[in-house]
Amino acid sequence: IFFLRPKPPKPVPTQRVEKNDLIQTISVTGDVDAEKDVELKFEIGGKLQTLNIKKGDRVKKNQVIATLDQATALKNLKTTLLNYSLQRNTFDQTVQSQPAHTPSDALNENMKKLLENNQYNLDLAVNSVELQDLARQKSILTTPIDGIVTRSDVKTAGITISTTTTFGVTDPNSLSFRMEVDEADISKVTEGQEVDVNLNAYPDEKL
Repeated sequence: IFFLRPKPPKPVPTQRVEKNDLIQTISVTGDVDAEKDVELKFEIGGKLQTLNIKKGDRVKKNQVIATLDQATALKNLKTTLLNYSLQRNTFDQTVQSQPAHTPSDALNENMKKLLENNQYNLDLAVNSVELQDLARQKSILTTPIDGIVTRSDVKTAGITISTTTTFGVTDPNSLSFRMEVDEADISKVTEGQEVDVNLNAYPDEKL
């Protein structure tokens, strides 16, 4: 009787049926890209006089990022302005002392050459002022777009920088994620579909 007794039935695992959404996911990798992204550099090297930003700051279009020491540029500009003033006085005096005021109205060749050289000297003085003003402008770095400072090769003013020192500004409103979806999964993707994005720099955050 003991040997013929049947074994107890094995319990069957069960699970309560619940109504839920069926979720199907695909995972792909890609890169962050920005349509508005600029790298700013000074055209000339020199001592960094002011640094108005740091990485992570928001900036506005045409805002001054940094400036180089302008002492030399301003002195050169002042000198050329003085030279221009002297040349302007000489030009006016020469014109007033001659019967003709323009080379085309000159009475003889000597008068024509005198008036032409007078005009050339004045043009050179004007050109020198413009060149010195351009040199001054090159010591001021501004951003051409609104955005966030994403790069700053220096953190403090008072140091000498070169033309390779870079400041980066990115418009966050122009950011996009570019991803390659396998052809076997492309049918699972539709326009307007929500996606979860994880960035390597912030592994614990989900966008």
